[in-house]
Amino acid sequence: MKGAEADFRLPVGRNPRGNQDMSWTDRAKLFWREMLVETLHKVTWPTREELAESTMVVLVTVLIISAFIYIVDLAVNHLITWIL
Repeated sequence: MKGAEADFRLPVGRNPRGNQDMSWTDRAKLFWREMLVETLHKVTWPTREELAESTMVVLVTVLIISAFIYIVDLAVNHLITWIL
């Protein structure tokens, strides 16, 4: 392994039966190492274009839902004032 990947290797001499004989600090360090490997190396990150497209979809959806809630709020408000 080269570069940053070398920092995420499992410790030499790891107990083959599991983590029972490791101290809690060693288990915590192992957990964080494995989590970093999974998070940084095994994930397919979106491209800049995919990220921009997804952001626009979220913003448009939020605007549409906000407008719908505003219209429903106005309608309920007028209905309540008409009734009272």
